Amino acid sequence: LQSDVGKYGIDTVKCEENLSIYTEFYKQKSYDSALEAWLYLFVNAPKRTKNIYTHGATMFKSFIKNAVDSLERENAINNLIIIYDYRNYYYPGQEGLVLGYKGSDLYKYRKSDINSVQEAYSILKSSLEIDQYQSSARALNYYFAAGAKLTSKKLLSKEKLIDLFSNVSNIIDYKEAKINQLNFELGQKENLSSKESKLLKKNQNELKTLSDVRANMEKTLAPHITC
Repeated sequence: LQSDVGKYGIDTVKCEENLSIYTEFYKQKSYDSALEAWLYLFVNAPKRTKNIYTHGATMFKSFIKNAVDSLERENAINNLIIIYDYRNYYYPGQEGLVLGYKGSDLYKYRKSDINSVQEAYSILKSSLEIDQYQSSARALNYYFAAGAKLTSKKLLSKEKLIDLFSNVSNIIDYKEAKINQLNFELGQKENLSSKESKLLKKNQNELKTLSDVRANMEKTLAPHITC
């Protein structure tokens, strides 16, 4: 029974009504209209669907982008971070990935606040410890960016930053080799299924992203080595 309460709340009918309302508005990208029904599920039926968290993150990123003042923006950022924490709590199994989202967004939205940069760095470090060679290009990018910012504020040594560069580069090398091998195998086939064609396109995008991350890292590292 306890799990049913987590899934449907104490009122199954109300839960399903709110799910239907928020989903409809979400599809239309009417996030303001979706918010109340979404919030009902977030509070009362947190295990109804993982979409509460994936859609919730999309909605709050939009609220951050469109905030009219800094207070509204900060509240939206706080809520986005909470959504990631709730997702890991109610839907465990992808902790590294979700911590990668959380740390990346914390850095992205609060990089002017050095305490938030330190927190983002520590979250992304945990993400990489969990996911290692499965880490996303985005998490790798922001992990190094956070490390570089801490180095420029003398909160991380240049030696540590060089180690970080080396570790992240190794992961990028591994990911590129793996994707290139997959692409080679797909390229040997006469006809690709639509699923395989999609995978090939996804792989090509991922290679481009990894290459961009490497270039960003090299550019960011350069001044720390030369001065």
